Amino acid sequence: MAVLVVFGLLSIWTVYTGYQQNKEIGKFTQPEPADLRVTYRDVDAVVAVRKRIREFGKSTIEGTEPSISLSVDDLNDLIGHEDRLFELRKVLAFTEIGRTVKARVALPLQTIFQGGRLRYLNATMDFHPFVEEGQPMLKIVALTPDEGGEVAEGFLNYLSDNYNFLAQFKEDKKLRPIFERVESITMDDGKVVVQAR
Repeated sequence: MAVLVVFGLLSIWTVYTGYQQNKEIGKFTQPEPADLRVTYRDVDAVVAVRKRIREFGKSTIEGTEPSISLSVDDLNDLIGHEDRLFELRKVLAFTEIGRTVKARVALPLQTIFQGGRLRYLNATMDFHPFVEEGQPMLKIVALTPDEGGEVAEGFLNYLSDNYNFLAQFKEDKKLRPIFERVESITMDDGKVVVQAR
């Protein structure tokens, strides 16, 4: 009987906590994704950056210790025109590279108590790029939602610890050997610099 009472209380507490978290998340999310307003460059610029990426990948596989510098426009053009990055097109658009990498996001979040409907975190995110155990990372270090004021520190920490936009490419057969050789990702003169070993 005592076990059933404890189990019942834990169940009630879990549901209540989930409801409260869902309510708080609802304050800074919207039912529709924001338009990220990405502008792509002309065909020649897109072809040129794709060519540079392929040359970097080839040199990395060959072990010639290459590096590549990518601007905001380069990054957005890659997201907009590389099939592997298709899922990011309506989710992420880079805006600035300085002390951090800034981006506009329309991040889909699944609700718990609304039949699993999606809510969207429309916001500006600051990332710190780095490499950890052969995996390039974009660690979320700051988050400013379009609406609803500040995000709770616990939610920011949860996103930062559990959400990496590059994680989905870790097991990609073509990208994995390249990612495993990336030694560092730094920021310099408004560009992200990727160095392989």
